Amino acid sequence: SIKWKGNFDSPDKLTNPEYLWAYYNTTDGCSYIYDGENWTLLSAKGESGTGGIAYINYILNGGNFITTPTVSTTFGNTIDFIVPEKEHNTFDGWYLTENFSDEKITEILCDGKKTQINVYAKWIPDLLIKYELNGGSFSTTPVDYCKYGDEVSLTNIIPKKDNLVFEGWYTTSDLIDSKITKIEFSETVTQIILYANWIPITMENLQDYLSELTPNEVPYTLKLVGTINFNTLKTELCKLPENTYIDLILPNNITSIDDYIFDCCSCLKSITIPNTVTSIGTSFYGCTGLTEIVIPDGVLSIAEGAFDSCSNLKIVSIPKSITSIGVNAFCGCSNITQFIIDKDNSTYHSNTDGTAIIETATNTLIMGCYKTSIPDTITSIAPWAFIGCKELSSITIPASVTSIGSGAFQNCTYLESVTFEDPANWYETDNEDDFISKTNGISVDFSDPIRNVEILTMSGYFITDSFYKE
Repeated sequence: SIKWKGNFDSPDKLTNPEYLWAYYNTTDGCSYIYDGENWTLLSAKGESGTGGIAYINYILNGGNFITTPTVSTTFGNTIDFIVPEKEHNTFDGWYLTENFSDEKITEILCDGKKTQINVYAKWIPDLLIKYELNGGSFSTTPVDYCKYGDEVSLTNIIPKKDNLVFEGWYTTSDLIDSKITKIEFSETVTQIILYANWIPITMENLQDYLSELTPNEVPYTLKLVGTINFNTLKTELCKLPENTYIDLILPNNITSIDDYIFDCCSCLKSITIPNTVTSIGTSFYGCTGLTEIVIPDGVLSIAEGAFDSCSNLKIVSIPKSITSIGVNAFCGCSNITQFIIDKDNSTYHSNTDGTAIIETATNTLIMGCYKTSIPDTITSIAPWAFIGCKELSSITIPASVTSIGSGAFQNCTYLESVTFEDPANWYETDNEDDFISKTNGISVDFSDPIRNVEILTMSGYFITDSFYKE
């Protein structure tokens, strides 16, 4: 603001002048103001209030200018105002009164009546939007303000929460009768709090949940409730982007997992099967994401080829209730290292290091892995017992073994030696009846461990020859 310094006969009497100092010159009868470099005419000699310069004092009320405004003009000229800025506010105009009681102005005329004019910036605060996510999170930062005159659509502001589906936004924490889909600006409200509502995943909203998932090393939990349409479930899972993994939890209203339900669903990292299930069909072919499978107590049977080609499966847990495991149930599961069999299972048990499934009544090894050491209690190796154990490099057949089923070592790519503790009196046949009766076979020499590999795997992809010992 202008600082009046009094009456002087010369500006030299005012030493070290400062910006907007003013004085009356008694010599020439004019008033002058210092503009920071020179003394300039403020009011000419003659009628009071005519001529001179008008200075504008901008009261920004927390705002700021992006470009430098005009701060003065000479008599008879006007100043056009520019628009300032203030974060999270909308500029509503310039006023001549501090309480904005007059009309807003866009320019001002220097009429010589005032040497200093105050103008006041009026602001309308943006509407602050706060989100109560109730355990959810945003993958990108949402809109958090609504400007004057605008509206914010909430249609695409969708948070995520593992294992639940976002149902909508509400303006009350009780989530009752207050659902909204857009926010409209209101000068009477300074902020609004939105509350996220979450609901369980059902077949009806499954697609909504899965469509929001993005590739992630940490699996998403998918816990389904209600009636399951497995065909739809498989279709939607197979649409997931590559490297998007799911921990699937099935509801306890199903009694069986039928054939082909999850074929080639590589997104499955784990599956929780309810104890209401009594049978597992040929259901999980090519589920390469599975690393462990826990069969719940209550399941009675695992079908042939149930987990065929689950190449990353490492650990299989079998409960006491299992009474039937089909041929090739774990065919092509080349990375299995452990079979955990409930000690109370009366049909199957494992060897001491848990690397094989053994049928207790017949002492038949029905499934092994590349770490298996065949115990000397085994009398028979079942067909395809080691099929696809690509990392199996060597194995010893104990003297107790008297039969080896067809394809027992099929596709054991890196098998280099098979040592028979008792290589004598072995016969080969491709006739199942002869194998069962142990007659009419062709004598075979199992004395050379390296040659034995060729004998046991020489029949190509579909190995039909079986071996028995008299």
